[in-house]
Amino acid sequence: MLTRRGPAGFAYGSLSLERTIGAGFDRLTDDARRLFLALGLLPLTTFGPWTAAALLEDDGARAGAALSDLAAAALADPVEAEVRYRFHDLTRQYARHRAAAGYPGDPDEIPRLVYVALLTLLRRAHFRLYDSDFDVVHSGTPAWDAPPGALSEVDTDPRAWFRKEHANIRAAVVHCAELGLTDICWDLALSAHMLYTVSGLFDDWYATASTALAACRTAGDRHGEALMVVCLAQPALVASRRPGDLPGLASLEQAIGVLAEHGDGHGQAIALRTLGNALRRRGQFARPLALFTEALGLYEASGDTVGRLQTLRYIGQAHLETGDYAQALPALEQAMRMAEETGDVLQIAQTRYWMGHACLASGDLDGAEAAAARAQASQLLRAAEDSEQQYFRTRRDAEFKNARSSHRAGPAAAPVRDDQDG
Repeated sequence: MLTRRGPAGFAYGSLSLERTIGAGFDRLTDDARRLFLALGLLPLTTFGPWTAAALLEDDGARAGAALSDLAAAALADPVEAEVRYRFHDLTRQYARHRAAAGYPGDPDEIPRLVYVALLTLLRRAHFRLYDSDFDVVHSGTPAWDAPPGALSEVDTDPRAWFRKEHANIRAAVVHCAELGLTDICWDLALSAHMLYTVSGLFDDWYATASTALAACRTAGDRHGEALMVVCLAQPALVASRRPGDLPGLASLEQAIGVLAEHGDGHGQAIALRTLGNALRRRGQFARPLALFTEALGLYEASGDTVGRLQTLRYIGQAHLETGDYAQALPALEQAMRMAEETGDVLQIAQTRYWMGHACLASGDLDGAEAAAARAQASQLLRAAEDSEQQYFRTRRDAEFKNARSSHRAGPAAAPVRDDQDG
């Protein structure tokens, strides 16, 4: 009951929590007051130097001082070891009500300032992780001129940065949808989806992409809608949801057409590959090969190296599934060369895994054994213990052993489908 009444509900005689918070606010510097009120207008769970820099439109020095002032006045609580701060719920209520009564500026600009900054840093985290815009298409929202300190935090460890900010990203997507900031909304959701994958945050992925999809439909943004349909149809997410929760084949077919109309070759490549994998999961193998081949050319034109690599691997897998072992191995070997050039241990291990299957299916037991030995997947994947890699390592160890046993016992083992990939 008291929490619903806010800070004013905590009063006894001459003592009042509302007046105590107000006294602390009145002693703040002008920058700290402005920051406090601006944060009260946002649903962010935590905030830090980059948030303050965006709100104060500063290169970092004034922003850092304002944050320190909030902490010194006990208006913001430090989050241990994260260089982040948070508001107590009652302090947040006070800030929101005080900002509503009189923010010294345009309060409508506050969300865009912060969410453009967050989108800029999220785009950078994704790029630093994959060294390319792998499986992401961006809106026309211009980048924030981020201070060096904010960029350095992302560059040092993109995954650690994402762990600190993933709750804010989800909150930002919802808020952008409510405010009609549709371009930022879908760009945040799409830019986050691969980081959600490697972090195992499938519920957040589903929630943000679904929210963005609804926002695009409300706004009539057909391009963003098509991209969100494709985002929601990725195999890794499909494997984590109940049947019927996600877009079907008809929606994917429609999305491909919309992306082609908008001249979005990169988005079209992602959609074609996604449809191909959706058909493979339904036991169709001929059409996926044609879809993967079409996607490959579009990936090459877009400069998405990892997308091209994965598509080559899917072409090899499709040949395996149709029994064309002679065509499978060259495609997988080309994918292997690209994987080694990227240095991505997961892509290397997955591609070697499928090369082993190609050798095994064609009766080349020595080649299969050599591929398994070269993969050293367990050692490679222990280098980075995220949920995707643990999943792949466990599955690889069990399935490749079963496949070799099945081959020695009789006909070549049917290769398994790789639902962890997009």
